[in-house]
Amino acid sequence: MQPTEETRKRYYQGQESERLFFRPFEENDFVLWEPFFHETAVLEFVGMLSGKYKTMNTQEKANSWIGRQIERQKNGSLGQLAIIEKDTGKFIGVGGIIARTDDMIAGEWEITYALLPHARGKGYATEQSVHFKNWAFENTSKESLVSVVQVDNVASQNVGEKNGMSVDREMHYFEMDVRLNRVFRENKT
Repeated sequence: MQPTEETRKRYYQGQESERLFFRPFEENDFVLWEPFFHETAVLEFVGMLSGKYKTMNTQEKANSWIGRQIERQKNGSLGQLAIIEKDTGKFIGVGGIIARTDDMIAGEWEITYALLPHARGKGYATEQSVHFKNWAFENTSKESLVSVVQVDNVASQNVGEKNGMSVDREMHYFEMDVRLNRVFRENKT
């Protein structure tokens, strides 16, 4: 299900949680996001070691990632937003809702995030995930939301649990074994 024009406008207007701002991407965000791709261990959790990404350098991966989000915004869909730490004004990662269109989970809205190393372990992943779950249930008629998490990514499995999600099924997605976690509207916090 693609968002209505009104939903899309509200989503991209800029949002905030207790410690974070969320905004559409800007041109200079490509450079800010590139350090994420220096950590090979994390890249296996987000599908960036599969398919066409195997042969890309870090700059190409950052450009591709942010470019996809900008394309989603221009094409009337939902995509990730830049995450800005309120206290410092610094870019710390990407997150939000992706309205999925690929065959495996077409029609699902996925709560997503990825943080730069210095922003991990501070509860930001959980804070932004809960924010976007609540935003979706307050602003749309979606009955459930998902998160796709690589099976060995224990930290993201924990974030999903804190967001009221439970494992819906396991599957192979982007050349990874993943758990599709789901939360239903009645579990809104």
